[in-house]
Amino acid sequence: MRTPQPAARERVRIVPGWAGASTSSRRFLRALWWGQGISKEALQAMLGFGFEDMHLNRIEAETVASNTESVRLLERSGFYLDGIRREFTLEEDGAYHGGAIHSLLRREYFPEDVPE
Repeated sequence: MRTPQPAARERVRIVPGWAGASTSSRRFLRALWWGQGISKEALQAMLGFGFEDMHLNRIEAETVASNTESVRLLERSGFYLDGIRREFTLEEDGAYHGGAIHSLLRREYFPEDVPE
């Protein structure tokens, strides 16, 4: 019996910014693990760590624009669409696809902390 490969591979980069730092993440999840809530759990852990522990101001996520499951996960997690890079990535189907950039700001993650 083959041992399953690790479920996800994370690549995170920290970028200094005027109002703190920001981070960008790409999640690669093997098809074997799709639909089990692993991405949601990993994203929530990353958001908590980024905003609560690292005090980041912005977290970005990039996905293939036509990947409806990933887009839906980001939207349900509070991310906003910043834009789509046209024909940004060559995928396994041999076609170029748009790359959707989403972001979540600290004040959106902690709405109660926003001064009135």
